[in-house]
Amino acid sequence: MTRTVRGALLQCAYAGDKQTTIDRHIDYVEQAAKQGAQIMCLQELFYGPYFCQVQDVKHYSWAERVPDGPTTSLMQELAEKHNMVLIAPVYEEEQTGVYYNTAVVIDADELGHEVFPRGTETWCEVLATFGRQILAPSGEIDRTKLGGIVFNNPSSLFKLNQIMHPRMYEMAKARIDKYRQRRVAVLALEATLLIEAKWTALVDEVWVIITPEPKVFERLQKQRGLVRKEILARLRSQLPIEERLKHANVVIDNEDGFDELKARVTELWASLASSIK
Repeated sequence: MTRTVRGALLQCAYAGDKQTTIDRHIDYVEQAAKQGAQIMCLQELFYGPYFCQVQDVKHYSWAERVPDGPTTSLMQELAEKHNMVLIAPVYEEEQTGVYYNTAVVIDADELGHEVFPRGTETWCEVLATFGRQILAPSGEIDRTKLGGIVFNNPSSLFKLNQIMHPRMYEMAKARIDKYRQRRVAVLALEATLLIEAKWTALVDEVWVIITPEPKVFERLQKQRGLVRKEILARLRSQLPIEERLKHANVVIDNEDGFDELKARVTELWASLASSIK
């Protein structure tokens, strides 16, 4: 049996202040309910100006707790009143100084994926260096096959890094410059080889995460299915922990579980957010 669900979408201009804007949305929800809407979606950050294109710490005051913040609680009551599913996106504050969508993250591993799609100059250079054995059936470079070659041969790894790292550096720098122009307050560059590749000039602080080697073996075997020899080859391609610590502004211990790691990073993030207000 076919069931019809009546939906409503709302795009509403900012009224100049939070309460007036919320009141307008309540009125529109009431109108939609009278017309039989069963589900209604408000626009992103519906109760304030849309400020995501230019990040400014002054906008942090718009953040609220979820699910017990004042706006979320009000929308819950409104939805219950009209027996309606109401989607009301807000700017969320997880705890004091910790907000969602308040940092841009550039992942160096993703840059590595982007830098050599099939047919590009980098793809041709990598292929010429390591041969067609590294190709997947699609013609793209199979990173697992390539890793099997370079992580077991320091000379091959050096050649690959000479090809990849300068291009990835320029990509990262271009993106950082773009976000600076947009006045993004915080940007995180996640890079396993940040120090080895000499990328530290791109950042203001270096945060180093340390994990005991037995834990590294355990996690990589479980999460990525790598065997001991493969893990060891990857670890030996990186600087020893002692050398990394010489460059660290912040050291994060990752020996315990995910919850403990999240709590530590959350604490550090709150401190960082407070320092730039």
